[in-house]
Amino acid sequence: MSDIFKFIKKVCTIVAIFSISCLVLACNNEKKNEYFDGEVIKKEDTYIIVEPFDSKVRDDYDDKIYVPIDDLTSPPSVETLAEGQEVRVLYSKISKKDKKFKVENTFSVLNLSDVKE
Repeated sequence: MSDIFKFIKKVCTIVAIFSISCLVLACNNEKKNEYFDGEVIKKEDTYIIVEPFDSKVRDDYDDKIYVPIDDLTSPPSVETLAEGQEVRVLYSKISKKDKKFKVENTFSVLNLSDVKE
């Protein structure tokens, strides 16, 4: 009978180690959302144009980035966004379409003064 318990203990140990390893790998592979800070220089019904503060973002993309706001997944509401407002844009990626750089999958546009570092 003790051989069966040793075997069960060994199997449980292996399963536990495997489970912990999978959990650690899954946490490390979680993709972080990208973001940039900038000023809203134009607001339309379905998008805003943001001028990034960071020179690296401007160098990599452009000094004007189109940000869709018609399907934001989290606040603020579109009504609270205004030209001249400093914002943080959370997104999945930026692509170039029709000679314009546009955010894809805008998760949120936050008032920069509300962001806690």
